[in-house]
Amino acid sequence: MTRARWWSGIARRRRGTVAGGRAVRYATWGGALLLWLLASWSFADALQAAGGAWSTWPARFGLAVLLAAGQSVPLVWWRSRPFPAWLVLLVMDAAGRLCEVAAGLQAGQLSTPGQFAGVVVLFGAGVVLPRWYAAGLAAATVAFLLLTQPAPHVGVVLFVTVTATLLGMSTAARYRAERDLERHRLAQSQLAERSRIARELHDVVAHHMSVVAVQAETARFRLPDTTRAQAEEFASIAATSRRALDEMRRLLGALRAEGEPEHTPQPTVHDLPELVASVRRAGSPVRAELDERLVDLPAVPALAVYRIVQEALSNAVKHAPRRTVDLGVTVIDGVVRIVVSNPAPEAAGPVRSGGLGIPGMRERAELLGGCLYAGPGSGNFVVRAEIPLPGGDR
Repeated sequence: MTRARWWSGIARRRRGTVAGGRAVRYATWGGALLLWLLASWSFADALQAAGGAWSTWPARFGLAVLLAAGQSVPLVWWRSRPFPAWLVLLVMDAAGRLCEVAAGLQAGQLSTPGQFAGVVVLFGAGVVLPRWYAAGLAAATVAFLLLTQPAPHVGVVLFVTVTATLLGMSTAARYRAERDLERHRLAQSQLAERSRIARELHDVVAHHMSVVAVQAETARFRLPDTTRAQAEEFASIAATSRRALDEMRRLLGALRAEGEPEHTPQPTVHDLPELVASVRRAGSPVRAELDERLVDLPAVPALAVYRIVQEALSNAVKHAPRRTVDLGVTVIDGVVRIVVSNPAPEAAGPVRSGGLGIPGMRERAELLGGCLYAGPGSGNFVVRAEIPLPGGDR
């Protein structure tokens, strides 16, 4: 595996499993700085106590600062680059132990801070790296410390090293499980919304096809001058319509069977005034501008317009309660334009509804060849949709 591919794999896992944020970054940098200051002071004091050339000012402070930096700075990389951090700590731990032997100091006087940092780095390796990578680093750490650590401390070293790595692995597994669960929930929501759209369109289209079938079947009775050939043609149209209806029912029957049958008629733009009134009753003022030409919309676009307005108003009431909402639905050049604007939510982050929300609105618009934007605009949160009418109706 090339270095670029290796690092791209690490970055991909880091983005998917390690929580970030300013608080974590500040805590990491603060911890590294504090560890460096304490290690520098401890190392300088230990070297002064060693006496001889080790206690001179340049050697004492220079070596103390260098060893302390090497054992604390890698702490900053515990999330982003745990393997280089682990490697630097390993080298600096070895350097500290060599200095301890040369200066006649006890084991750990020039290397203990690096071991504390190593615990954090091993935890990061367990979170970020593949499991076999993290296990390899833990095994190498144990082997190194067994060769250099005093015998009474071996049990503690094994426990701390293995525990830190396993905690990192379990954290990564939990993050991955949460991410997979969220993806599954989103997929289920998308399927549920698409099923709902399909059921609604089935109702609308089935009504029109039923009208076609009835008109074709009764044409020979309503038109007295109908020839035999024309009557056969009307009969063929009626039969084709009936077959299409049966096929639609078979294809969408499973969708209808997933829930309770819907006996109420589908809403249309005629119900928009009542929808606006219900939002006002909920305590959110609405300034509505509804085009008079909306009453002439075909059934399918009318249903999509109603559902988009309904979801946008629901989001506004949920995320900006009791704030004024501006609603505009107009027909311009054969395109229905929907604009819903409300004050942006005080809490940062994307606006989400209890259901599929914005993705569902976008699917409804795109299904009819339109488009939808939902996001900030002029200090407000804006939902803007355009739905073209069939044949450029005005």
